[in-house]
Amino acid sequence: MLKFRTLREFRPTRHDQVFRWSVGKTVLPTLIFGVLAAAAAWQLVAPLEAVAKVPIFVRVVSTLGFFLFAWVAWAQTKAGVGPRGVVVVLESQYLWVKYRSPLNHHVGDPDDTQVVGIPVSQIVWASPTTVKTLRPTASHGKTGRTVDCLDLGVSDKLDLETLRERLAEEKDRRRKAGHSHQHFPIRITEAHTLRLDLYNVGGGSEKLIQALPPQIERRASQFELIEQKAVLQLGEDTPPDEVSR
Repeated sequence: MLKFRTLREFRPTRHDQVFRWSVGKTVLPTLIFGVLAAAAAWQLVAPLEAVAKVPIFVRVVSTLGFFLFAWVAWAQTKAGVGPRGVVVVLESQYLWVKYRSPLNHHVGDPDDTQVVGIPVSQIVWASPTTVKTLRPTASHGKTGRTVDCLDLGVSDKLDLETLRERLAEEKDRRRKAGHSHQHFPIRITEAHTLRLDLYNVGGGSEKLIQALPPQIERRASQFELIEQKAVLQLGEDTPPDEVSR
C-alpha cells in the first residue's frame, strides 16, 4: 500500500539513505555568472576605454543576459537548500519520492501532500534509463534534453490509482502557479512501471539502484528517445499522444 506525506511530516533519519538535489554542480556557475553580471553592470556605469567603444545597446543586452544566467543558476542552487532539496529517501520498508520538484518549491502550499512512499517489498525490478527528449523550437529547429532516470517495475497488486490522482493534483497546482519548471521526479509510464527522474540528483540512478535490496531484479540499462511533435508552451506538460518513441 502506498503512503503519502506532507513535507513537514517527512523526516528522514540518520539510518536512511538520502538522495538530494546536487548543489555542488550549480554553485560554480552561480558564482561565475554572478561575477560576470556585476562586472558588466559596472562597465555600464564606469566603462574602460576599450569597453566604451562597444555600442551601449550591446553592453546593456550582454549585462541583462549575464543577470538572467546568474538568476537561473541561483534558482538551481537554492533548490537544494534544506528539506526541499531531498528528492529520494530509501529506508528499510519504503522508498520515498518527493514528487514536487525542488525547482518548484514555490508551487502550492508547504502543507500539500507531496511525498509518496513505495513499499520496497512491492518493487519487482529496477532499470537505469537514459531519456533524451527532442522538442521543436519556434525557429523550426530542435532542442534536446537528456535525463538520467530509474524505471521501477512494481507488483500488479500495488494500486497506483491514488498516486495518479495526486500527480494530477500537483500538475494542476503547477499550472495555477503560472511559472513552474518541467522537472517531475516521478511518473507512471505504464500500468505497473514508475519512472524516477533523477535530474541533478547526487549519485543518480547507478547509486540508487546499488542501494536497493538484492531481491529486486536489476535489469540492463536502457536508452529511450522521445520526440515531441509540437512546440511546448511554458508551464505545459508533454502530452503523451504528442510524442513518438
